[in-house]
Amino acid sequence: MAKKINVNQRDKLVQLLPGYNCGICGYARCDEFAASLLRKRSQLEKCRFMFQELFDENRERAEAILKEEKIIAPEEK
Repeated sequence: MAKKINVNQRDKLVQLLPGYNCGICGYARCDEFAASLLRKRSQLEKCRFMFQELFDENRERAEAILKEEKIIAPEEK
């Protein structure tokens, strides 16, 4: 059975992703990629565009969502 995801968080991630639906991450569409992130089936690093300067703020916000959902570990101080 597939892990349930927080649909609100998925929608927020979709808004932060580039929206190119390019498939470079391994998923045909950005919404599929967002769901896979929340299911721990992929990593944000798979989206090359998120690591371009244009998307720095979006990447930081996406990382915050993934930390909130305990997908990625919070940074140690």
